[in-house]
Amino acid sequence: GSCRLDVEDAPMSHGNVVPGRTRPATHESVDISIRSTEEPLRTMVSPYTLHIPDTRLDAIRKKVEAFDWTQLPDAGGWSAGVGVKDLQRLVDHWLNRYDWRAVEQRLNRLPNFTTDIEGERIHFLHLKGDGSRPPLLLLHGWPGSYLEFEKLLQPLASDGHDVIVPSLPGFAFSNPITGVIGPRRAGELLHRLMGRLFGPTRYIVQGGD
Repeated sequence: GSCRLDVEDAPMSHGNVVPGRTRPATHESVDISIRSTEEPLRTMVSPYTLHIPDTRLDAIRKKVEAFDWTQLPDAGGWSAGVGVKDLQRLVDHWLNRYDWRAVEQRLNRLPNFTTDIEGERIHFLHLKGDGSRPPLLLLHGWPGSYLEFEKLLQPLASDGHDVIVPSLPGFAFSNPITGVIGPRRAGELLHRLMGRLFGPTRYIVQGGD
């Protein structure tokens, strides 16, 4: 089906990506109602299981272990960026205590899905409510991750919302991308995602950075 998206004049403000017509808001989480004309195509949505190959994890570990700390100037503390000693403690945690496979299992207990929209793969979480309230689209920032909303999923779904949390195009598992994707293009893709899931149902979107 076709989808009309009025984004030419949509502002890209600090903290809010507005992929459509907006109504005034008085708080950081902006409530925006957008009507989609795309018919639901749920057969084009597939469950997704996270699994990073061991070869990829080994390659990352080797790069971290091989980092030459003498190339990183230490200005003392956090006066000129991340403190070197703090960064070294973080790297030590990654190498010796962080268990990606345990995290991967936890993330796979979330309702992960992928779909292709105009040639771009979009990964998203979809936790279903009882339909008594409008669907919610929660967007992470640049940079960021869909995991920012992990603790909000169940409370919002329990309140009646279907909760959709995508990885923005080019982030996490919404990869690879076919070219440069700016905020307006990202907004259009995610608007089409909501149309695919909910048809003409109006929804609320939150954005932050």
